[in-house]
Amino acid sequence: METNIRDPQKRRTPLMSNFIFFSVLLFLIILAAGSTAFLLSMRQIIRTNKGSELTQMLEIERLKLEISVNSEISIALKMADSPGTQRYQIPIIASYDKGKS
Repeated sequence: METNIRDPQKRRTPLMSNFIFFSVLLFLIILAAGSTAFLLSMRQIIRTNKGSELTQMLEIERLKLEISVNSEISIALKMADSPGTQRYQIPIIASYDKGKS
């Protein structure tokens, strides 16, 4: 007996293989697009975080420098107010004023 070419089992096989091929191809396309979107998003997030961290570090260093300079200014002002320094400065200031006139 001959096999009939119009056998439903044989018609289903190419259709099923096409469906599986299309499904795998669609899955790979979605996987590639999703991975690309994820990587681009992560790059942007990392760039933003680095900017924030650098801003924080800069602010901390600025505050450290400001505290250091303020303490130095405080020491200099205390030295300028001391009686020994004032006795030394008065003759210098007086001679400077005489030279101007």
